[in-house]
Amino acid sequence: MRKAFRKPLSVLLSVVMVITMFPAIGVLFTEKAHAYGTYSKNYTTEWYYASGTTFIHSMVSGYDGSRLSTVQSQMREAGYTPFDLDTAQGVRSAVYSTLGYKTTTDPTKAITGMMLTGYGDIDETPKTSNYYPNTGTSASGTAVSGVVFYEVNRKVTSSGGIDYEPAYRDGHNDMLADGKSCGYKYFYVTRSRSAGPPVTTVGIYGSVQSGMYATRSFDNIGSAQDTTNGKGTARYVCFKSTCTTVNSDTLRSNYTAALNKYNESNYSAKYTSASRSALETALTNAEPILSDLSDGYTTRDQSTINSNATALSNAVSGMTLNTFTVTFRGYTSGTTLGTLKTQTVNYGSSATAPSVSTTYDSSNHYTFKSWSGTCTNVTSAQTVTATYNTVAHSYSSTVTANATCTAPGSTKYTCTCGYNYTSTTTPAALGHNMTATAAKAANCNQTGNTAYWYCSRCQKYFSDANGNTQIAANSWVIPTNSDHAYAFDSFVWSADGTTAQAKYVCSRNSAHTVQYNAAMSNEAHQPTCTAGGYTIYTASYDGHTATNRVEGAAASGHDWQWVVDTAATCGTAGVKHEECKNCDATQSANTEIPATG
Repeated sequence: MRKAFRKPLSVLLSVVMVITMFPAIGVLFTEKAHAYGTYSKNYTTEWYYASGTTFIHSMVSGYDGSRLSTVQSQMREAGYTPFDLDTAQGVRSAVYSTLGYKTTTDPTKAITGMMLTGYGDIDETPKTSNYYPNTGTSASGTAVSGVVFYEVNRKVTSSGGIDYEPAYRDGHNDMLADGKSCGYKYFYVTRSRSAGPPVTTVGIYGSVQSGMYATRSFDNIGSAQDTTNGKGTARYVCFKSTCTTVNSDTLRSNYTAALNKYNESNYSAKYTSASRSALETALTNAEPILSDLSDGYTTRDQSTINSNATALSNAVSGMTLNTFTVTFRGYTSGTTLGTLKTQTVNYGSSATAPSVSTTYDSSNHYTFKSWSGTCTNVTSAQTVTATYNTVAHSYSSTVTANATCTAPGSTKYTCTCGYNYTSTTTPAALGHNMTATAAKAANCNQTGNTAYWYCSRCQKYFSDANGNTQIAANSWVIPTNSDHAYAFDSFVWSADGTTAQAKYVCSRNSAHTVQYNAAMSNEAHQPTCTAGGYTIYTASYDGHTATNRVEGAAASGHDWQWVVDTAATCGTAGVKHEECKNCDATQSANTEIPATG
């Protein structure tokens, strides 16, 4: 239908059909002091926008046959902000056309892309060139390759599968006519998330604006142009977004790790208060960001997201296990119960029990049986006590000091457990084993003596039978009468020549003699090759000495060996002699050694 058949001053307004998406948020609650949700990433691309940013919510297209102000006025009445420029300027048909828009602060309700297409009586094929939606790669109006449109008067779909709804619809959905063959223009918008970021700025310009996306121009759609008045003045719809992409992957991964840590069993008992506080603070700070990102948009910039991801990671790595003291108690001295060992262990770890020694008292010894208490998988402070088996002592005895005639000995009694004690009354004193010698008067022929007693056990002499007073040997002798004049004569040696007595002879009567035990010393001489061994015994008494030689082992004899004086050679005989290995004796001097040939 050509615009020439439409009623003048008719103003047609259309509002973009709103495509609204509600991202689902899955929230799981745990029976903790705080319930943190779990959040999935609903959109591959996520966008940051500054708080308070306004977005293009919807657009309307309209035209009038007499003046632009009429279109603009009715757009304002519908709540839209119209543009000042006439998109139909310069076309042959008497028509005024423009666009209007509404804004929103909700990015999920914003337009994400725009396009312009059309067809005419001559060129019925939808155009694929000079279309540049915001999924393109430049701001120069370069066409997106492979774009195909379907049912241009209803809904079009880009090659990426993005649906664009018409901003105005009345059958042909013609926005304005271009040239005598009425090449119609169709303006479309979309809220598809895959089309790009939410649009924050849109305008009509006479040229493609730097830094903005642009639709194809209003004057180059359809092949038929007005040959009388020439092609119309170009108008471009340009748009952009101030949003930037953010990436929450690390934040989500770290949040999940932190949440898993928070949901561990025995969480409160397991970790220290400080590390739990740090983890919960990081979770609490990160949760609103993930909640915002459930719809793919956030007012937190990338640095804020990163800092929260780092805080979560640090909190997880900084989780510190609670520590508990395990005290092992048992016998420490006899049967005194005391602390054997204390050990600090992490939550869920095990303490190492100490070695427990056998202990004892004077009646029994106590051997380790088992521990009473918990020292594995420790989750609180523990006191573990040793239990024991009671066993009576079983002794072996060793005499440590022998009893004497007058004093008892001592015996040490030892149990296998190590306990021991010493008895100082066992064995009992032996008592003296006395032999009495009666008193005898001295005369010219023999000495006398006082009474004395000799103990064969202790080999001592006493003046009384009870052994109360010890006396020196020979102290009992009573010299002969004064008519004797004894003088030293000689030493009388024993049969084996090892002991001697000093013999005194009366000078008046040689028949009268007395003998006294001499003090003895000896000097041993070892046998040699040629002489036997012997010992010289020396007897001493009252300044007199004498020696006696007692023969020992026989001479050992020489142990000969040959010693070469001159070695034999192949033409000359050598010389050798024999030497004793044990002394300097030689023999067989100058014995010939035959030549070696």
